[in-house]
Amino acid sequence: AKEEFMSDLDWVDLLKVKVSYGEQGNDALGNNYPYMDQYSVTGANSVFSTNLSYKGNKDITWETSVSYNAGFDFSFFKGRFGGSFGGYWKDTDGALYGVTAAPSSGFGTYMANLASLSNNGVELELYADIIKTRDFSWHVNFNISRNVSLVKKITGDTDTYVIGNDVLKEGMPLGLLYAYKAEGIIHNEAELEEYKA
Repeated sequence: AKEEFMSDLDWVDLLKVKVSYGEQGNDALGNNYPYMDQYSVTGANSVFSTNLSYKGNKDITWETSVSYNAGFDFSFFKGRFGGSFGGYWKDTDGALYGVTAAPSSGFGTYMANLASLSNNGVELELYADIIKTRDFSWHVNFNISRNVSLVKKITGDTDTYVIGNDVLKEGMPLGLLYAYKAEGIIHNEAELEEYKA
């Protein structure tokens, strides 16, 4: 707002444009060697044995994300009114999830690069000093946002993957739940007989 071409707009305090780009890798698995099987040694009385304690995945790679952010901040009338508006876009490839292992392995899950995801949204924040005197002030804040997540692709030959009660399904948002659909509640024996018929 202090640029020469805005010198006639004395009611504008701030106009700031923000743009950012970033790439990030994630290997936060709690294990330094997720690509290899790991064994523990147990024993007593000079008799020792090895047990498979971690099921590795030789094909595992870093989860990679690319993020874009853009927006602007503004302030008018000596800070009496202002706010910010911004959008963000994040694409993740090779998202790390626990994948169900074959029952014969003795493990419930192992870590794998399971899906490609996107997460996009916008956010608007406004503030205003409605009343500002020496003895009294009334400051108002308003914030609204919208976020859309999407499973773009699931690795392998399926478009749906169930992890406990969570469902990853191509073309659908993250956070779907797998549950039974209830047809109703049977309150007495008469309703039970009617249901059976």
